[in-house]
Amino acid sequence: MSAGGVEVLHLTPKPDDPPKEVWYYRDGATIGWFNIGERPDDGTEFLIPALEEAGFFDTTLHEDEVLITLRVLQEHFGLSLPRQQILTGRLPSAVTAKTPPENLGD
Repeated sequence: MSAGGVEVLHLTPKPDDPPKEVWYYRDGATIGWFNIGERPDDGTEFLIPALEEAGFFDTTLHEDEVLITLRVLQEHFGLSLPRQQILTGRLPSAVTAKTPPENLGD
């Protein structure tokens, strides 16, 4: 899905098995992933400065971690995410499997 220079962000809500995840793919390969609410690593460290600037790691803020993450991803990757759909939890998506995998990295 990400071959030929395409970048793909996959946000996994995981309501039955938190925490929520963000996966990043580029050129047909998995670059990395991180749990929303935790410091990115393993290929996604490049997002840390933008998350820090947004106050993501500031424990005195009470803003929703998911909304901060979506805002940072939108700004970093130059995306135009539909605000009302984000707020209502109805983002465009594609179903690639009917049975949830144990681990999306597998």
